[in-house]
Amino acid sequence: MEIHHTKGSFHFSCGECIWLAGPNGSGKTELLKWLAHNGYGVLVPARYSKPLFMNEEARRRMEGAQQLLEMGSRNSVLGKADELKARIALALARKTDLLLLDNPVEGMDIQNRQAALQALRQLAHKTGMAILFTSHEFSDSLSVAHRVLAITPGGSLVESTPDTRLDTLRAAFPLATI
Repeated sequence: MEIHHTKGSFHFSCGECIWLAGPNGSGKTELLKWLAHNGYGVLVPARYSKPLFMNEEARRRMEGAQQLLEMGSRNSVLGKADELKARIALALARKTDLLLLDNPVEGMDIQNRQAALQALRQLAHKTGMAILFTSHEFSDSLSVAHRVLAITPGGSLVESTPDTRLDTLRAAFPLATI
């Protein structure tokens, strides 16, 4: 799917997990919201402010998504990883080709962060949908992302191929050692 935005054009392929990278304040969240608002994908919100009512088909889709996202819960307290699973399952109750996640692993310990990102990659593969996520966790994100879409300090989008992911990150973070 080809998308044209004022920051630049980019594309998504089925089954792809893409990391949207950029400095704080560069517009990553605004881009995700724009994509959702214009019908390109479903944004997984940080929290739901009102109850969600689902029909039977949506309920079946949610249950299927929960099975795909088995990340393992070690106790009865709803932790960050469990909250993420629940939010993704609710978002998947709506049919979409593109799932949008804003900083989904923020606040998770390293074990849950890596498990969550691996689960996202598996979800993209198993469902055939594309997943676009933001994160400030470089090594974890690089390990699961097929490609990187980066917002440069000048505000333009740079799209990588699988082989140019590090070069794309260097364009977005020119002063960092990558």
